[in-house]
Amino acid sequence: MSKGNKEKNNSVKSVNNDNSKKRKALKTINVDFWITALHGAEIGIRQQEQWQSKSRAFSKDMEIIGDFSINSQKMGFFAIREDEWKNNDRLVIRLFKENDKSLTWLSSIEECVSLSLAHSLGANEILPSYLVIQGKGKEMFPLEKVNTKLLTQHKMGEVFVFFLEKKKGLVDILEFKEKRFTIGCDYEVNNHSTGEMIAFIDSKKFNIGGKVEIEIYDPTYAEIEEFINIIVVFAASLKYHDEINKKLESLMKEVKSGHPIKVSHHEMELFRNPRRVRS
Repeated sequence: MSKGNKEKNNSVKSVNNDNSKKRKALKTINVDFWITALHGAEIGIRQQEQWQSKSRAFSKDMEIIGDFSINSQKMGFFAIREDEWKNNDRLVIRLFKENDKSLTWLSSIEECVSLSLAHSLGANEILPSYLVIQGKGKEMFPLEKVNTKLLTQHKMGEVFVFFLEKKKGLVDILEFKEKRFTIGCDYEVNNHSTGEMIAFIDSKKFNIGGKVEIEIYDPTYAEIEEFINIIVVFAASLKYHDEINKKLESLMKEVKSGHPIKVSHHEMELFRNPRRVRS
C-alpha cells in the first residue's frame, strides 16, 4: 500500500471515530413516524382524491406513515404502498412535499427482492438491495448493503453504499455505516471520495411512534436536493429493516430447497430497459 493510501485510510478512520455531536450541523432534518398510519378513511375520501389528482405518484393504496421537517420547518410527509407491502411483501415508501396548491413527489425507496436474494445467496449473508427513485429528474440510485465479513475479523454493523453525481459526470461514492453499541439505529454518512463524514443519522428508538434526526455537516451536500431525498427515504425505511431481513432469510431457505420465488410485477418493471423499442 502506498504512503498516500495509508494517509487517506488513517484520515477516514479518525473522522469515523469523531463524535458527531461536536460538529456543527448546517441542516437538521427530523423524520417522524406517526403512532398509526393515516388511512384514507381518516384523511377523508375528498382529501385522498385531491392528492391523487395533484400527483400520480400518490396511488390509491398509499397510507401516510409520517412527516419530515428541515430546520424545524415542516416540509411534507412520507407514505407506504400498503397493497405492495401486504400482498407482495415488498417495501415501497414515497416522499412528498406539500403546500396549499400542490403535492410534489420528491423521491421513493423501493425494495428489490430479486436483487436482494441474488446478493444474499451469493454471499451467504442477508444483503437487502433498494432503488431510490428521484421524482423530479427520474434518476435511479442503487442503495445496497455490502458484505463486510471480509473486511475485519470483528462483526461490523450494516454498511449501505450508493453513489451520487455531485457535478455533471463526476460522482462521489457514499455510504451509510451503522454505529454499533448505540441506543437506537445510528449511521454515519461517509464520503469515500474525501474521507469525510458528511452527515449523521440518529434513530430515537424509544420515541413514541418513532423518530429519526439527521444532521448534515457538509456545506455542498446540505444544498443537494437529491442527497437530502435519499437520506430521508432511507431513514423512513429503517422501521422495516428487521422485517425485511427476516423475510430474506426465509426466502433464502426456500430457494435452497428448490422452490421458485414469485416477484412483484411492479419490481420487474423497474428493470425494463427504458430505451427498448415498444412493439
